[in-house]
Amino acid sequence: TLDVDTLDIQQGFIDLVALFDGEADRRLTFRLGRQELSFGRQRLVSPLPWANTMRSWDGGRLILNVDRWRIDAFYTRFAAVQKYEFNDWQFGPDFWGAYATGPLGEGAGAPSLDVYYLGIDTRGSAFNGDAGEETRHTVGARIFGPFGESGLAYDAEAALQFGDVGDADVTAYMLAGELAYAPTGTAWSPRFWVGADYASGDDAPGDGEVETFNQLFPLGHAFLGYQDFIGRQNLLAASVGASVKPTKQLMLRAELLSFWRAEDADAVYNAGGGVLRGPGGSDEAHIGLEFDLTAVYTLDAHTAIEGGYSHFFAGEFLD
Repeated sequence: TLDVDTLDIQQGFIDLVALFDGEADRRLTFRLGRQELSFGRQRLVSPLPWANTMRSWDGGRLILNVDRWRIDAFYTRFAAVQKYEFNDWQFGPDFWGAYATGPLGEGAGAPSLDVYYLGIDTRGSAFNGDAGEETRHTVGARIFGPFGESGLAYDAEAALQFGDVGDADVTAYMLAGELAYAPTGTAWSPRFWVGADYASGDDAPGDGEVETFNQLFPLGHAFLGYQDFIGRQNLLAASVGASVKPTKQLMLRAELLSFWRAEDADAVYNAGGGVLRGPGGSDEAHIGLEFDLTAVYTLDAHTAIEGGYSHFFAGEFLD
């Protein structure tokens, strides 16, 4: 279902570039055509470099670079995969927005900030008993950086959604955070982290209020497990992990994740936004645990080999 796309164009665009005062770090780029979109940690927008069919969008984008800040403004249409035909933009949802990212101050320890607005029109969606044409707006921010030279680093993101699905009003939100520690001058370059994710769910089906967060176009397994069972909708998740590099080319990684439903009246959603299991039949919140072991060997700047093992332990809700 995810790996078939017989022959297609992944990217094909033109760039028109204007330099300010002849400086390369002060420029405006107009990009037109089929292109990938990737913003921030890819929690909400990613080309999905994982399956054999990556995501593309058709449209226009303005990219403004001013010193160390970058601002993207775009209007596109998702080029949904047509397995045995050309991926035509008219079959996908409209997607538009603006995304700005840059440092807050000087020096290596200065925090960085992302601020964004993302809009989507899916033509038709359904969330926990409410259905119809969906127009949803997402406003959010992310702050990240190191704690000086301590080896500690942080990443925090929050987003609010509003709009409508048919006759129902949308009010949804998500929160995400990660705290990592990478001691310097240590053999094998270890890194340890803890993370937490929350995405709102709907507390009453079909009541004219859609409170289920729409995860848009995420890189799900980067935060919610390599099996892609769980998506960023109606979710509370906690994770802990560690990685080491026995050699310059080899990285070993282990992570344990635990998942709960944010609202007992809403479903469990997978990484593609589909319903993994509906809310009926159980009022339990705990979905389960996932344990991931992965190894990545980097051959060169263009090639890496990755392998791993994952196991999902069903929680009370799935039982």
